[in-house]
Amino acid sequence: MKNHVLYISIDGLTDPLGQAQILPYVCGLSNRGFQFTLVSAENPRLYSEHRLRIERICTEFGICWKPVVYRNSPPIIGTIWMQKQMRKTALAAHKDLKFDLIHCRSYLATQLGSALSADWRIPILFDMRGLWADEKVEGGIWNIKNPLHYAFYRHFKKVEKSLFAQCSGFISLTYAALPELAKISGSALLKKPHEVIPCCTDTNHFDPERLEEIQLEALRKNLGIAKDTFVMTYLGSISTWYMPTEMCKLFKRLQLHKPDALFLIITREPAQQIEAIAESLEIDMKYIRVVPANRQELPSLLSLSTIAISFVRPSYSKIASSPTKMGEYLSMGIPVISNVGIGDTDKLFSHPEAGSLCREFNNDCYDACIKDVIEILKSYPKSAIRELGKSMFDLNMALERYERIYKNLIRQK
Repeated sequence: MKNHVLYISIDGLTDPLGQAQILPYVCGLSNRGFQFTLVSAENPRLYSEHRLRIERICTEFGICWKPVVYRNSPPIIGTIWMQKQMRKTALAAHKDLKFDLIHCRSYLATQLGSALSADWRIPILFDMRGLWADEKVEGGIWNIKNPLHYAFYRHFKKVEKSLFAQCSGFISLTYAALPELAKISGSALLKKPHEVIPCCTDTNHFDPERLEEIQLEALRKNLGIAKDTFVMTYLGSISTWYMPTEMCKLFKRLQLHKPDALFLIITREPAQQIEAIAESLEIDMKYIRVVPANRQELPSLLSLSTIAISFVRPSYSKIASSPTKMGEYLSMGIPVISNVGIGDTDKLFSHPEAGSLCREFNNDCYDACIKDVIEILKSYPKSAIRELGKSMFDLNMALERYERIYKNLIRQK
């Protein structure tokens, strides 16, 4: 008989993040013998756009998906309403299904799951996904000079400590965060079952060998990118934590080495911000492509890349972060320029084929990184870079660790 897991997530399955970092994991764990009921909060626009495809996948893997409407306005009231809807949905499901474990993704979901875990007397897994309250402050979403925002921060730091105390086990995205978590919640925390699982990648999906040249040629033609063009690529959001100005400055230095280089920016955000930055730096927009894409299109777009970049604003909370894009880049055989101080990134770049670490945001460091990755392109084949990506970020590694902690916690039931 399969163990039944209630998975609670504020991130929706129809979100790009949910499609990359929730659904592949749950499908993989379903194949490993677990039954899932998945309660998620869905953005209405994305739900309308992707619902049918996500439903087909859930049906194929026997996942019982129970979406509710994502709501965060008015502030506080909207979030409380959403949590109540998720609780109501979970309670109704438990009457019929009798769960063996609650897996909660991030803080708000774990707040809800902790109460259910206590009522049902079943174990709960706190999949923390980073230092949430500190990210809100350091990302500029909460201004602690504002008394209300300061109250939010103080409240959720207390909540954070209580969630670690109440959980049966936890997941950290990074090894770098573990000492800090012990400071937050006490050294006994690390005696609880836990696993370090970075944001992993379905390396079967992100596999350059699976792409057809005729389709890639059509894509190059559509984007105006010749086959031998040196392309620097950035994938993901360009707001809050990410550093588009610094990345554009590095690209301008790249043009001194490779005058015809292009900057391919794959993002669902409007291009106006990039256009304004390019104008301020006197970069001709004919050398920049800003392209929106869904998950299915990402491998083809990434295959056009020569190198990739990931600049994340360093701060205290980023010790607990794992950029999703890192595994996707490397799995496609693309060396990366990244900055120091983000999660376990420094450890990753002890492998020379990974790319180059930028230690300061200035022209000297940009030039050194560019020279490094150009040398890497000469020294390492794409296959070697891909193998590194698979060794560090392969989805199967994540599934093995999730399966291990699931079984450990269920045995304690």
